[in-house]
Amino acid sequence: MIAENTGKTLCRLLAAWIHHTPWKAEETLDFETLFQVAGRHLLSAAVCAALEQTGLMEDCPPETAKRFWEAKTKSVRKTILMDAERGNSSPLWKNAASGMRP
Repeated sequence: MIAENTGKTLCRLLAAWIHHTPWKAEETLDFETLFQVAGRHLLSAAVCAALEQTGLMEDCPPETAKRFWEAKTKSVRKTILMDAERGNSSPLWKNAASGMRP
């Protein structure tokens, strides 16, 4: 089952990203299928960040990498707009304005 294996790979990849642990490849990644599964679960932006952190984005085909980056950029834009609509009351805005990291 491609989706099941890709789902497990997705979970392991995100766990490596969250815990800042090295990626241990057990199989060759099918980046297109990974993008599709991540998209179905609204995780494309997180998977993009995980691929960048683990260095796997270098192995990703250019067109699929572009789709991952577009998903990540869209997610960041939406977050910024939501924060702006709240009147910049987010602690992230305050920290950014003062030069502090969250």
